[in-house]
Amino acid sequence: MLKPAPERNFPIEFQDGNIVYPDFAYPMRPNIVPIWLSSVISFGVPAIVILICQIRVRSFWDVNNAIFGITYSLINAAAFQVFIKWLIGGLRPHFLDVCKPDPAKINFGDGVGYKRMFFTKAVCTGDESEINDSLESMPSGRKNFIIKKYGKLT
Repeated sequence: MLKPAPERNFPIEFQDGNIVYPDFAYPMRPNIVPIWLSSVISFGVPAIVILICQIRVRSFWDVNNAIFGITYSLINAAAFQVFIKWLIGGLRPHFLDVCKPDPAKINFGDGVGYKRMFFTKAVCTGDESEINDSLESMPSGRKNFIIKKYGKLT
């Protein structure tokens, strides 16, 4: 339930009106697999396999340890993922669609950073929970973005 890092600045458009990063201007799409279903599958499939294996093994000790192992691993993976997203997460591809920046709040020179063109989520008019979610993308796509933009990484 953590909110994104307190200050996450982002550019919106150049002074000539062109979008700085069109990669963040895609429309928002609904989830293909809902989060609840993903959780059920990630716990249920290994648990079913373990229970099927117990037809032959018949050891409550093994089942108990395996189920607790699955539970601990899923909890640790989720906590690690949330922490990484909170710490170094980036913008999702649908960020500008969710943000819905208010043109009246975008005054060039009022921003921060290079040419004062970076803004905070204060310029956004969209739903705050969707904006917070779109500020916490996993950094996995950044490597591909950098390679596409600048060439091979060294």
